[in-house]
Amino acid sequence: MRFFKERLEVITCYIPSGNEIVSEENFEKVPPSQDNKAHFPPNTCFNVFWFNQQLNWTAPNCKYLIEYLDVLKSLESAKEGSKAVVRLCSVEKQTGRLVYAASGFYVLPNVVITNCHVNNKLQSATGSNLCFAYSNAWNISNYEDALARLKDLPEQKQLFFSGQVYKDAPFPTKFKQTKEWIGRDPITGKIGDFSYFDFAANKYSGQPNNVFFIPSSTILQPGDEIITLSYPGNENSVSPLIDYHNYAEWAPTDSFLKNNIFNGNGSLCASVGKILHPFQVSNNDIWEKNEEFQYDHSTQECLASSECLTFGSSGGVMISKSCKVHHVNNFILVEFHGIHEGGGFVRCSDCLREYYQSMKEDGSVVGIYSSEIGNLRICEKCLNDSENFHNPISYSKSLSVHSKPFIEFFNFIVLPETDYSNFCYSFTG
Repeated sequence: MRFFKERLEVITCYIPSGNEIVSEENFEKVPPSQDNKAHFPPNTCFNVFWFNQQLNWTAPNCKYLIEYLDVLKSLESAKEGSKAVVRLCSVEKQTGRLVYAASGFYVLPNVVITNCHVNNKLQSATGSNLCFAYSNAWNISNYEDALARLKDLPEQKQLFFSGQVYKDAPFPTKFKQTKEWIGRDPITGKIGDFSYFDFAANKYSGQPNNVFFIPSSTILQPGDEIITLSYPGNENSVSPLIDYHNYAEWAPTDSFLKNNIFNGNGSLCASVGKILHPFQVSNNDIWEKNEEFQYDHSTQECLASSECLTFGSSGGVMISKSCKVHHVNNFILVEFHGIHEGGGFVRCSDCLREYYQSMKEDGSVVGIYSSEIGNLRICEKCLNDSENFHNPISYSKSLSVHSKPFIEFFNFIVLPETDYSNFCYSFTG
């Protein structure tokens, strides 16, 4: 049985250039000794926007790019997509206590997809508990409102697909690409604990949702702006950052995240960022950013991106300005690019490069979750100053709809369940 652990979700920040218009909110209004970190400049932007009951988006309590909020408000894909992104909750039936929560979204009127590691948590927490879904766009403002309407909300009924189950199956299946798939971190090159396709689909009870997502044929490229819709935060869970000391030292505190960036716990947020360049081995055997890289259908498997997310965002949906909205009969179909599955943090990219150089003789690269690489201080700057952060990298990771296992899932599971006879749509990955 493959070892299972909580995935890291990361905060990213954006330092604007001189010609970009930044909001007037002052990041320094919170005393650094309490809720800020000295290594974040005063003009740091986090670019997370909050959903309101008017099916629109509002500003956070920290700096952001004005352009991002303006674009977000104009996007039909974000407005309609908000109705198909849900918060997944496991709750004790007797007490109503929230046990675990994360994100997911509809890909069929009664099918919600999320990550395997989310599904595992929901299932392990369920037992005699109840697993249900709700959306802020359904006129439900928070978890307490959802509990009051519990009998009317969709309930998880049946596992429809699991990348982990098919990966671990001791026998051949028709999901050959899913079984053979091995994930590679686009920044560190890590292949490790999460070598299965971290993607699961469940059937939910209740009234069919008339808005759901379909894969976009657009191939995203480094530098393209993207938006991840998710429900960050978890009311009753202790932050797992105790296992990630370096990241916890770098990131804003939990209270600043909750009150200033993510609108409390479990509220729908739109996190705006860009697709990042992957790293690779250069001609000089150096592990470095590939500035010339361009994705195509065969290479877009895992995407690294710069949007700001946190625990609870796993299972969120990635969209962009290129995503179209289709009105078919009584349904609204929104295009999407990927499913968010976690994040990574490298304390120093120069140390990572040095580490790769030291490991190239046997060709192995240790992942950033190992204690060895997580505590690296081997580049010249870090050897002379091991306390500060010199060249940190924080990044989110998503599984692309163009990955072979997703194409397999879509062709074998989704298409047979959907009548596209009146809709000129095709997706081959």
